[in-house]
Amino acid sequence: MMKTCCGLTDREVLERRQSGRVNRTKATAQKPVFRIVAEHLFTLFNAVNAAIAAALIFVGSYHNLLFLGVAICNTAIGIVQELRSRRTLAKLSLLHAAKARVRRNGKEVTVPVSELVEDDCLLLESGDPLAVDAVVQSGLLEVNESLLTGEAATVQKQPGDPLLSGSFVVSGKGEATATRVGNNAYAAALAAKARVYKRPRSRLLSDVNAVIRFTSLFMIPFAALLLVRERFSASFDLQEAVTSTAAALLGMMPQGLILLTAVALMAGVLRLAEKRTLVQELYGVESLARVSLLCLDKTGTITTGHLTVCKTAVLSDRFDEAVIGAAIRAIGDSNPTAQAVCRRFPVASAVTAEECLPFSSDRKYSAVRLRGIGTVVFGAPDRLFAADTLPREVLSEAASGKRLLAVGFCDAPTAEEALQSLTPLAVLVLEDELRDNVQDILAYFQQEDVTLRVLSGDHPDTVSAIAARAGLHGAEKAVDATTLTTPDALKAAAREYVVFGRVTPEQKRDLIRCFKEQGHAVGMTGDGVNDVLALKEADCSVAMAAGSDAAKQVSRLVLLDSDFAALPVAVARGRRVINNITRTASLFLVKTVMSFLVTLCAVAFPMTYPFEPLQLTLIGMFAESIPGFFLTLEPNDERVKGRFLQTVLVNAVPSGVMIALSVALIQLLVAPFFSLSAVQSSTLCVYVTGFIWLVQLYRLCRPLTAMRRWLCILMTVGFFAGVLLLSVLMPAVFALPTVSMLLIFAVFAAGILPLDALLDRLTRCIRK
Repeated sequence: MMKTCCGLTDREVLERRQSGRVNRTKATAQKPVFRIVAEHLFTLFNAVNAAIAAALIFVGSYHNLLFLGVAICNTAIGIVQELRSRRTLAKLSLLHAAKARVRRNGKEVTVPVSELVEDDCLLLESGDPLAVDAVVQSGLLEVNESLLTGEAATVQKQPGDPLLSGSFVVSGKGEATATRVGNNAYAAALAAKARVYKRPRSRLLSDVNAVIRFTSLFMIPFAALLLVRERFSASFDLQEAVTSTAAALLGMMPQGLILLTAVALMAGVLRLAEKRTLVQELYGVESLARVSLLCLDKTGTITTGHLTVCKTAVLSDRFDEAVIGAAIRAIGDSNPTAQAVCRRFPVASAVTAEECLPFSSDRKYSAVRLRGIGTVVFGAPDRLFAADTLPREVLSEAASGKRLLAVGFCDAPTAEEALQSLTPLAVLVLEDELRDNVQDILAYFQQEDVTLRVLSGDHPDTVSAIAARAGLHGAEKAVDATTLTTPDALKAAAREYVVFGRVTPEQKRDLIRCFKEQGHAVGMTGDGVNDVLALKEADCSVAMAAGSDAAKQVSRLVLLDSDFAALPVAVARGRRVINNITRTASLFLVKTVMSFLVTLCAVAFPMTYPFEPLQLTLIGMFAESIPGFFLTLEPNDERVKGRFLQTVLVNAVPSGVMIALSVALIQLLVAPFFSLSAVQSSTLCVYVTGFIWLVQLYRLCRPLTAMRRWLCILMTVGFFAGVLLLSVLMPAVFALPTVSMLLIFAVFAAGILPLDALLDRLTRCIRK
């Protein structure tokens, strides 16, 4: 039995709060702080680094702990970025926090929407949002449910009709009783379907993790074999054994690549922040750049959500713009149509309204009697006038998705009698207002071979016409989603149509799945609760800051100014990051390939692993870290092509194999033949390894620009000068070069250059 909306007492409110019938929801899709920290801290990469660091500390090899800086920086960057985005979203939610007017203890009070309880008496009028589900008790309301259904048309609500959370009142006044609050409300229930957190879908992340998982499989057995061999050698020293084993394991881990990726992505995040685009997780920068199909919502993405009067067909000499402006303001409606007319026609302050009749879906017109002037009527043309009294070219505008508003005038004494003896004044043609530069933005994506689809809750003909105005290719291929009643029909439509009208939230999600089954990387833009399921399903999701909290929380990117024009910038930034990381990543995987092969040789042959962690840190600093950082900041907006891991390995394996062969020759043949000490043979391996690595850097820098040329020169000078300096400061780790060492290095360098040129030709053929 429906409860009379007479207001609750304080005691009744308290009882409902204690029983949990209050408008508070469970945790949102945002991750809590402890999960953000835990996900970045407790990783396989950090676990391996911590274990190696513990072993080095145990044997007192503190100077070899510099590698921890990479792990610490990488972890800190990830945590700081996610906490930063979380804080920004919290501020956005606070800015949009709403309050509600209710009747309690017989008095009207204003309370935060989170304090509403079941059976509260809501006092509603134009502009009020619905934070709970309710039932209308009195009055007549026009409600916009576009955030829930995607359809921009208003819905009339009479006593007994339901009101859904997430909608808002556009005109009228009335009272309603709250029926469902908190997690039971419609908007909260819809958002809850997207609440389960999913790990970010990122090719970069998955490929880097694949390398870590592969090397991790061999770390424990390799470490055990190396330690056993050292233990039973004649000159066993625990510190040396642990140090060499730690160096072997660290070499296998692509530490520099992980840090480079984090730094490059963070630079992209900061750059997008300047463009008022919030990236919620680091790999969100990558996701939009890989999108091959982008789904757009009509309202808020292609259009501003406002209507505009694009044409005025004047039908009588009595037409007066000032009177029209005064009449529409006197009625007091705040629906999109009334707002568009108010923006188009001026204010006439001297005109006074005597009687108003608000718009209703049943009447299909509104009216106002102006003192000393007469009654002005606004309504649907077919309701106010006979079709043969209106220009045919004006009526034809409706076929292109535009809306018509007829304006009439009469001398009726009351607004209720307005249709008697009505004289046509004008027909106003209204259309959805396109966002600035939307044609250029759609043209950009279409030129970049990104397939575009429009998913909307509005009528397909309306959406098709608007998409055509925006310049969308194939906009005439539109379908009414209510006719797609089976999964097979939906799949067939996903292949055939460009515009989808009257789409439900579940259908949006299912269409995203269909596009993904076709092999696309799918992006989705949206702002309403009705978009949440699709945003969650998409490979890349973009929300507007002016939209619902649920949409913002599940999206990877949030446009803080709700400006669609920020998307091309995000694509360009993402492409720069991916292309530059792909190009420079081979510098970092050279060490992984080299360390894996050298460790394998140390296990299989009578040789020791020649490097210490400090030596690998020095090589990496000049051959990968510093140059990699500068190369990833270069402009590079080309389309993303190829597989990341495949491309990187093709470039890295030849240099890694050459280093492993050279080190094995030095350790097994050259050092014994020339009676080199362990420190001398280790230092010689450092020279040869650094040289091959720098040759790889030179190859990646082609074609040489002025910046790249100086980068190669400075890195080469810095590496060799660094080895010489450390040879003086740390003779136990680096040996000063002797004549025999220099001659051996020259022979290796002379053989490496032609071999590298041959391998470079082979890798180019493979890439083609």
